[in-house]
Amino acid sequence: MIKSIYLENFKTHHLSTLDFSIGTNLIIGKIGSGKSSIVDGICYALYGTFPSLSNKKLNTPEIIMFKPSKEEKAKVVLEFVIDFKKYRVEREIDEKKGTSAKLYLENKLIAGPKQTEVTLKVEEILQVPYKLFTKIVYSEQNELDYFLKIPPTKRKETFDDLFGIIKLEDVKVGARELDRFIDSELNTINKLLVQISSQLNSFNYMDLISNKEKSNTKQEELELLLETEISKEKTLAKELESQNQKKKEFEVITNELISKKSKLEDINNYLLKNIVEPNYSSFTIDDLNSQKEKLILDQNNLKLLLIKKEKLIAEKESFENELSRINKLLLDDTKAIELYKLKLEGNPILNLIESKKRIDQELSILNQNRFSCLSSLNELNSAISELKKGFSKCPICDNLLSKEEILINLKKKEDALIFTKQEIEKTNILINKSKQEEDILEKSIIAQKEIELQFKSILQSINRSNERKIKINTELINLGKELATLVVTNDSLQIIEDAIKLNDGAKNIFEKKENKIVLDQEVNNLINSLNKIGYIEEEYIKMRSNFLNIESNITSIKSQLSQNKLLLDNFEAQLNNFILLRKEKDNLDQRAKIFQNKKQDISFFIKSIEISQHQLRKVLIDNINDALDIIWNKIYPYKDYISARIRSEKDYILEVQTKQKEWIRVEGLLSGGERACSAISIRIAIALILTKNLGLLVLDEPTHNLDNKSIELLGKVLDDELPGLINQVFIITHDTKLLETLNSHKFIIERDKENDGVSEILTQ
Repeated sequence: MIKSIYLENFKTHHLSTLDFSIGTNLIIGKIGSGKSSIVDGICYALYGTFPSLSNKKLNTPEIIMFKPSKEEKAKVVLEFVIDFKKYRVEREIDEKKGTSAKLYLENKLIAGPKQTEVTLKVEEILQVPYKLFTKIVYSEQNELDYFLKIPPTKRKETFDDLFGIIKLEDVKVGARELDRFIDSELNTINKLLVQISSQLNSFNYMDLISNKEKSNTKQEELELLLETEISKEKTLAKELESQNQKKKEFEVITNELISKKSKLEDINNYLLKNIVEPNYSSFTIDDLNSQKEKLILDQNNLKLLLIKKEKLIAEKESFENELSRINKLLLDDTKAIELYKLKLEGNPILNLIESKKRIDQELSILNQNRFSCLSSLNELNSAISELKKGFSKCPICDNLLSKEEILINLKKKEDALIFTKQEIEKTNILINKSKQEEDILEKSIIAQKEIELQFKSILQSINRSNERKIKINTELINLGKELATLVVTNDSLQIIEDAIKLNDGAKNIFEKKENKIVLDQEVNNLINSLNKIGYIEEEYIKMRSNFLNIESNITSIKSQLSQNKLLLDNFEAQLNNFILLRKEKDNLDQRAKIFQNKKQDISFFIKSIEISQHQLRKVLIDNINDALDIIWNKIYPYKDYISARIRSEKDYILEVQTKQKEWIRVEGLLSGGERACSAISIRIAIALILTKNLGLLVLDEPTHNLDNKSIELLGKVLDDELPGLINQVFIITHDTKLLETLNSHKFIIERDKENDGVSEILTQ
């Protein structure tokens, strides 16, 4: 039994609490008042979802109230009792943090905060999964006759799904899939057996054994011969190594001797072609080095003086270019000064300022005159207004004026008014003209001030140029004096460079003569070393040839050994392959027997499932029909149909029994009220069999498409019979007729939709 529900910011419910009772609970309200939201809240509390949410018609954040104010969180709290135990489930939706849930038993937390954990625990307690709840317990709007509307071809699948029989169908499909897999495996095994048998028949086992023994004998003979040749090779290798060492030493000394003879020949040729200058005939190498140091010092000093001279010349050219630029600038500035003088003298700024002062005075007088005229204008308008009223006093004697005097004064005042207006217009023209002249003078004064500033700027530029010109002339004089002291030229440098070349040539000749003496001695020493080695080329070649022949024999023997080893390995591999194939054939024969046995077991298993399906379907339908036989007479108030049943053949067929004991189909033959009774009977029967723990039925808008008589009939059934079959029933409707007929716990839901109001709960 569901005891109560609390909805906080859940759809249109801000803070709604409903306490339910055993029996029928009627929830009534206009369309959009929030009555279906209460059932959605019950479903969401139990399972964490409800049909429009699970069908993706809306998403979870859209459950949270968004008008009249946008909320960030929503909460549902549901209390229910099962087997005298009190449970409370709380679910929260946070737009930022997501969803959470908690389940309490007698105020002790038993599941949560994960949604799925709570949902699984609730399903375990109720023993009613979500699908069964939404299809059997909870009848959505327009879905009271859901089972009657299912096409006959789909009805069996739908019922089998609700009853859980469809799961056995999945097992059967899996078993058949496994059977097809075994057939495929057997087919593969048989093909492999044919191939392996063919391969085994191609082997001659005795020939393979004989060939392997022959190859083993040949392998031993070749290994003995190889050992003998390797022994010879080692002995000769030692002798050859000694000769190789002598050969290397002989070649090194010979190459060095050839190199030194070549160098000696080059020196002799150089000395024949080059003779020392007479001036250097008495010099030593040290004298030449000392002279060269002095020449290099002189050369560096000359280079520094030449660099300095070039730098001074470059500076002089730079100053001369700058002087030329300054002279041109002075010429341009002088011309500009003359031009600005003419502009300033032609329109003196003092005259302009005096003219502006004069115009300012004239404007002041004109404004005063205009103000005076305006004041007179106001006085004249007041006077005329008073005179037009028909009576007035003399402004001097304060006596009342006669009608003729009023007319005369009125005429004078009106003439004076016209004259004053003309004066104001003339004054306005003169004021505008003076303002224009004033603007022109103001612009002229600004222009002349700008010319004065430019004139002063050019004068400053001329002064700066003249100062810089004096400095440049001074620098040029100093540079000229300094350049006059530098008399060095490139010819002086060339003389020193020629002297250095002569010094280098003499030094090179002296060094070549010393090297010649050293090389003569080294050549004689190398010739003596060659004679001591005792290397004979012919003996080395003969020994090397013998060694190469032995190496060739060893290579040939190794090749024969390798080829024979390949034959041995091939024979061994064929023998191993024969053994492996024979084992593989035995394994495949064994696997084929196992698969044949499994195939037979699967066949028995599929037949067992089909029998179980048939028996389970029969037991369920028999139990439902037994319940229907009792329920029908309680739900259906007339005697023209005495019972109802579900007939299970190829499809599920819903039938009622006439007084003549004839069974006829429900769909298409019964009226709206009769169909409603049939639909409720089927729901209650299935609920009693499949949802014993829950004892609950929810009907949303059950009167849809029913006439008044059918509604009256349905109300009588809901009021009189249904509470005796189901512990707790929830009726959601906008039909006020049920409010009048049902003797139940009633909740009226109201909501001001035009002003985006929230759902309000009223009880009766």
